Amino acid sequence: CNAPPRFLSAELKEQYRDITTFFYNSVVEYVCRPGYVRNVNARNVLVCGRNNKWHGSKEMCIPKQCTYPGEPANGRIVAETLNFGSTVNFPCNTG
Repeated sequence: CNAPPRFLSAELKEQYRDITTFFYNSVVEYVCRPGYVRNVNARNVLVCGRNNKWHGSKEMCIPKQCTYPGEPANGRIVAETLNFGSTVNFPCNTG
């Protein structure tokens, strides 16, 4: 296989970063980048498989969930998610 794929949420462990070709059944490990945590339902490895393709879950790391910031006095919270990197708005009540 060629070098394993890069992910926004995870990076290769250091010992694999400078290797450009891998043998069949080679295993590489990833660590989560800042702002992400391990997905307990997925392994943090990829395996070089048949047809020189990497196999494994691309969802090994998921965004961290931030704590709920609370409702402001005389306002409200507007947020799609509380994932790391998301934006929260606090519009004021009318009046």
